[in-house]
Amino acid sequence: MRCKLSVMDSSGDKEVTWQPDSPSEVAAAKAIFDAVKKRGYLVYSQPAGESGIALGQFDAKVETMIAVPPIVAG
Repeated sequence: MRCKLSVMDSSGDKEVTWQPDSPSEVAAAKAIFDAVKKRGYLVYSQPAGESGIALGQFDAKVETMIAVPPIVAG
């Protein structure tokens, strides 16, 4: 199973994929997860056919994650 993190931004989205049993791929995905969380992004999992669940920490076994930038009022 390949897992995926989609990071939304003004240019569209960037996808990062990893195998949960690959330490180097997991480390790279976690670094991106941590970086977007520091920038205020909301990261949630999207189980098939279910509502999203907000994630506070990286979990290498979550199949699909979506990172959404903070909303700026103006």
